[in-house]
Amino acid sequence: MNNQIKGVTGEVVPEGQILTYTLHSPARATLVEWSNVVLESLENWPKDKPYLAVHDISQPGIGMLFCSAVNNDIFQLAVLPETKARIDVLLGAHPDWTVALAVVVSGSLSGHLSKVLFARAQTDAAYATKAFFHKDIALRWLTEHANSRQPALR
Repeated sequence: MNNQIKGVTGEVVPEGQILTYTLHSPARATLVEWSNVVLESLENWPKDKPYLAVHDISQPGIGMLFCSAVNNDIFQLAVLPETKARIDVLLGAHPDWTVALAVVVSGSLSGHLSKVLFARAQTDAAYATKAFFHKDIALRWLTEHANSRQPALR
């Protein structure tokens, strides 16, 4: 991953198959920059290869601030809710493209908020999404999802 984002650690695992981003600062400037990096990655990603990403918002003190900053819409592929239209156009142009997002949240988030967010993950997204408390399990789910070659949901 060539892009350096202040407040976000990014890496590619394993062998370039999954992009992982760990948020350390929910500042608006950080989220805008992160969103732009994700949009650029999506637009340049080979459409014959699955796009798999982890957004890790589990760092202490980050989850609730991030939720607030994105209007509780933590399952946006390109981070910010205002990117939804661009994502919809991109996915619509490539209906057979496998796209999945795993979000890692802190176990300390309130049970009620977690239940609401987890339920939304299953129903609202145009691509596969799921929330996890552990990054290793999120990575396993993404790998299994890629192996099943499920296209973006419609």
